[in-house]
Amino acid sequence: RKIANELGVATVLEGSVQRVGTKVHLNVQLIDARTDEHLWADSYTKDLTDVFTVQSELAAAVTSALKATLSPEEKSLIVRRPTENQEAYDLFLRARILDQNLGPTASREDYERSIGLYELAASKDPAFALPHVQASILHGTMYWFAVLDASPERRAKAQAELDAAKRLAPGAPETLLAQGSFDYTCLNDWAKAVGEYRAAEALLPN
Repeated sequence: RKIANELGVATVLEGSVQRVGTKVHLNVQLIDARTDEHLWADSYTKDLTDVFTVQSELAAAVTSALKATLSPEEKSLIVRRPTENQEAYDLFLRARILDQNLGPTASREDYERSIGLYELAASKDPAFALPHVQASILHGTMYWFAVLDASPERRAKAQAELDAAKRLAPGAPETLLAQGSFDYTCLNDWAKAVGEYRAAEALLPN
């Protein structure tokens, strides 16, 4: 109930993920936060090559348990496969973990470590847009904080990664997020940034 209150939600999806060799095992349960009642539970064991299928199945099951109706845009997001290359996706997830743990005391080297993994993920699959999205955001953040790197070269790197994301996935909400971040950190255009963020929020409510 406390978690639900902090998040402003009525239900909470709880679960665990275990990776064993080439398999992934998930235990999940959907809980009504007001009553602590379990609305639905299931487990999945799949090959790691099917990770996006597992995500789609899980999202569909939760949607059904909630008796929710999805828009066509939401349905397309659920079934999309950002990459067919498992190695690229693993590298992307490793970079995201490092990225999300970057705090106010993070060094330039800490940022570069995450960016390097994003670049490696992108090299494994040239059609994979998400590493470019996140790399653009990190380059822009480094440009914004002068103590890290407020150089024209850093801003150019943020622009180049953004351009790559726009070329590969022009309509993706993550690309809108990257554009908003660039508008904010590299252009100081607050109004334009808010517009991009609101457009992204419609499909990425988190």
